Parts: sequence; C-alpha cells; structure tokens
Amino acid sequence: MPWASLIPVICVFTVIGICFLVRSRNNRRSPGTEKLLRSPGHSVSIELDEIQDNLSTLLIFLIFSPPFTLALHSGKPIPNWGFIILAIGYGIVFYYFLKLLTKSSNYRLGLMGERAVGEELNQLMLDGFRVFHDFPADEKWNIDHVLVGSQGVYIVETKARRKQQGPAGHQDHVVIYNGQTLKFPHCEDQHGLQQASRNARWLGNFLSSATGEPVAVRPILTFPGWYIELQTKDTSLRVLNPKQIRNVIIKNDPPHKLSPEQVERIIHQLEQKCRDVKW
Repeated sequence: MPWASLIPVICVFTVIGICFLVRSRNNRRSPGTEKLLRSPGHSVSIELDEIQDNLSTLLIFLIFSPPFTLALHSGKPIPNWGFIILAIGYGIVFYYFLKLLTKSSNYRLGLMGERAVGEELNQLMLDGFRVFHDFPADEKWNIDHVLVGSQGVYIVETKARRKQQGPAGHQDHVVIYNGQTLKFPHCEDQHGLQQASRNARWLGNFLSSATGEPVAVRPILTFPGWYIELQTKDTSLRVLNPKQIRNVIIKNDPPHKLSPEQVERIIHQLEQKCRDVKW
C-alpha cells in the first residue's frame, strides 16, 4: 500500500483523537460547588475562548485538507473546475481565519484593558467600597465595573484603544474631553460617552426597582494608558484615566451619601447577579 493512500486515514484518526481528548477533559468534574464572582473581562474572556476554538478548527482544516485532497486524487488528474472549487473553498476559509485573527486581537486588547482597570478599582476596597466586575445587565450586554460605597454607586465603562500617530504637533497619548466629544490624536468621536450614561441610567432604574428606593448611579468612562485632558467642569459624566478614579471619588464626593443599610441592600442585588461563575 503506497504511503499516499494512508494520508486520509492518518488525518481522520488525528481529528478523532483531538476531539476525544477535548471531550474527555470536559467530562472531568471540578471540586468546587459554590459559584464565584465574575472577574474583570469575564464575558470578553468567554467570547475570546470561543474565537480561539473556531480558529483551531479552521487551522486544522487548512493544515489537513490539502494532503487529504491530494491523497484522494493520488495518481488521478484533478480537473480544472476542481481546482477552481478548491481555490474558492480555501480562499473563503482563509478569509474567515484572518477575520477571526483580527477579532481575537481586538478582544484580547479589550480583555487586558478591563483587567488593568479592574486592578486599579480593586484598591477602592481599602476605602470600604465593594467592587463588582462584568455586571450582567441582560443576556446581550454587561456593565464593565460597578462601585458601591458610602459615597454612592458608580459604573465604570472601559475603552481600550490603540494609539496611532496623529498630525504633527499632536501628542499620541493624549485624549481631550470637552464635555461633548473625545478628541484623539488621529480622530474625534463620542464613542463610549452615551454608552456610559445609558448604562448608569439602566443600573439606577434596576437598583431602584430592586431595593424599593431611589438609587442614583454616576457614570465614569475610562481609557487605560491614555492621559486625559479635561476642558469642561461638567462632572455628570467623568472621563478619567483608571489611576485617577480612586482619588477623584475619595476627594470630590462626600461620604455618607448612602447609609450602611442602603449599601448592603444594593450590594445584595449586585452580588446575586454577579456570583454566577462555576468552577
């Protein structure tokens, strides 16, 4: 039997072996039974894992399909139309592979941004705050971070953006907020501003309904790795570097806005939704 004829068999058994290994690992039970709180970027991490699985599947196809196809036609000429179909098929698969690679890079950037912000926000626990990450608002979206303390309730929306070279004379690490728009070195937009305000209103309505008393939620938009230059005195929506958030809240917002009983009721509602991670 020529070696070429064994290539399809080797490919099939390799794929079966990989699938069996993955399935056997999934059948192992974890020793933990209690659910854990979400960590920063929990939802992004899950989506990133799914992207990596899809990338692995496409990579296996791209690696094993050519020798498999050649082995099936060993000694037989492949018609021209066959080459055209194969080229189109591989082109489509390769296109989606590259598209997933780009998506994976963007999700990884977002995940690292949320983790960096989470580390800074966790320091607020030294000041008596409770910090929740990746709060599930509903099945399709989440709030990156929620802070609860005697000063009040805050949502923090994280935006991790790559730095690009702007026009001459513009610093590539500075973003200017004038109260309406965000001015980056290479562009100007409002991305994140409306989202942060909308998330704060949603959470305020949710907590007010759940606790039976009005709960005001303040929005914060943060850009890890960027220097924020403020050209407004409006504090209804704060745009800050993550390292500024703790000092701004402690120094500018008076304590005892919420009673200990109110804080506990709010924490109870938030923890019920955030403590859903299985071991």
